[in-house]
Amino acid sequence: MALAMIPLDCERQVLPKGLCYLHGGSKRCKVKDCEKRAKSNGLCCGHGGGTHCKFEDCEKQVLSKGLCYLHGGSKRCKVKGCEKRA
Repeated sequence: MALAMIPLDCERQVLPKGLCYLHGGSKRCKVKDCEKRAKSNGLCCGHGGGTHCKFEDCEKQVLSKGLCYLHGGSKRCKVKGCEKRA
């Protein structure tokens, strides 16, 4: 991507190439025609990159504490009596 095409008002974190991930600062998924950012092993989350939930047989992406949303990796709602996740 040419530098002239990058918005001057971009405030995202700069990566080693001097660009944010949206403007070409990170590696892309190695699967043909995939434009997503690689998380690990050269793959995006959709193609198996990133960290998976530690719950047995769960292939979903980790949110926190090694768990996905469904297995408790997200915070609970702060409203009294609400059991939903935030």
